[in-house]
Amino acid sequence: MTKDNRTHEGWTRLPGRPRPYLLRSGEGEHSHMVDMLATVLVSGDETDGQFGLQLVEGPRGDVIPGHLHPGAHHTIWVLDGAVRVWADDLNGLKVATTLERDDFLFIPAGTLHTFRIESRTARMAGINTGGFERYVHALGVPTGSASLPVEPVAPRPEDYRAGGAEFGIEFHPEWDPTAAER
Repeated sequence: MTKDNRTHEGWTRLPGRPRPYLLRSGEGEHSHMVDMLATVLVSGDETDGQFGLQLVEGPRGDVIPGHLHPGAHHTIWVLDGAVRVWADDLNGLKVATTLERDDFLFIPAGTLHTFRIESRTARMAGINTGGFERYVHALGVPTGSASLPVEPVAPRPEDYRAGGAEFGIEFHPEWDPTAAER
């Protein structure tokens, strides 16, 4: 790695500890997962575990697997496009809404949720409890490209299980929040 945090693949590595740093447009730690690009801008390593921030962008697609994070709060802030989100706090509060540019949704720890990109493409920012942002890197493939993957990068079922165990994510493939909308 060179002094400016770039690897030979073009991947900009974050400092890994609290210290000032600058990322220019398109920089950050990129990973491809399924048909999306995730870019970590700040991780729990840089914030002493307080929070992380990642950008996720992708094309119109399918609902991602329903899941919850027992120990991590999560947000979806739509920067561009439209994203359909379903959330169920398992205590009677259910949310089914389409978020558009500049809309923001807070998802407390322990809330079952999923999303689907509705527009041709969408770009979202996710602020979360520190550490969770590395989950996409664990399931995806790190890349030096700030572009969407050319071919989908599909995690294997065992990758989901291992990533879930490492990052405290519970998957609920039996949950189909779209059933009531059909």
